[in-house]
Amino acid sequence: CSITQEELIAKSTHVLQQNTVTASSNGRVSFRTRKLSGIAEIYRFTNWEARDCVFTVSSALTEGNLKLYFYSDGKILCDVPVGQTVTVTLPGVEGPCALRAAGESAAFSVEVRPGK
Repeated sequence: CSITQEELIAKSTHVLQQNTVTASSNGRVSFRTRKLSGIAEIYRFTNWEARDCVFTVSSALTEGNLKLYFYSDGKILCDVPVGQTVTVTLPGVEGPCALRAAGESAAFSVEVRPGK
């Protein structure tokens, strides 16, 4: 079973998870799971005015398939490379946004840190 483009951009998501832990501190979010199938929102934020947002995203995949991407209002803003630490700039975003994980039997960890 694979995830379709329509599912990636849907407003509501469906996910099955096993042994999942999410922690947050000082704006930083850490997420790890032994198994995820479906689409989960890992990090959510809202910009009340259009401005650039910068994030540092670190991820590691140990099993399965994984796609990380920033999402807003039915659109994929950008894909985030898996298995690396990257700085992502979202230019001029406004309104609710999220970092989503789309997985197929995926075991992985992600850390998200907002920048300045």
